[in-house]
Amino acid sequence: MPRLKEYQKEKVLDMAMDVFWEKGFTGTSISDLVEATSLNKHSMYKEFGSKEGLFLACLKNYAEQVSLDRTATLLRDPLGFRNIEDFFYEKIPYFTSPDCRSCFFVNSVIEKELLSEHINCYVEKHLLNLESSFYQCLQSAQSNGEIPKNKNIQMLAKYLMCFLQGVSVVAKTHPSEECLKQIIDEVLSHLK
Repeated sequence: MPRLKEYQKEKVLDMAMDVFWEKGFTGTSISDLVEATSLNKHSMYKEFGSKEGLFLACLKNYAEQVSLDRTATLLRDPLGFRNIEDFFYEKIPYFTSPDCRSCFFVNSVIEKELLSEHINCYVEKHLLNLESSFYQCLQSAQSNGEIPKNKNIQMLAKYLMCFLQGVSVVAKTHPSEECLKQIIDEVLSHLK
């Protein structure tokens, strides 16, 4: 079997991530990963140390891919309510697509009790960074008068995270674009 060095690491991570995404961490066997990536067990263990090491590498690769997209919208100048609106509305085509697989991090949170503390800490850190981006937008929106001063923006940032995670799960039922837009409109109306 070919060795990892003969492959691009990112391609291997994408193939392994597809398997983890479909079957979850616990439902994925080393044989599944060997078959999907065409790596032999020795190469996989040498490069990643374990199934958990490969899973963590997949999470980090996914974070790099989605973090740029998320922060580009949420943290663009000027910060404010518009960034939050755009962030959610830009997700509608993905969340309503038949190819939508939810969020890899949300899937990992669902398996939290079955994952190591190290992986859970990594997932939590990533989600807290996203929550912080929401908070920064809300803080600016409140300063600009887009959100009333009496609103607890720390709780609103958590509210948006809960909503995003919920939408990621609901997306598996393939809601219509119009339905999802109405849900987003309703949620965002509670911020003002």
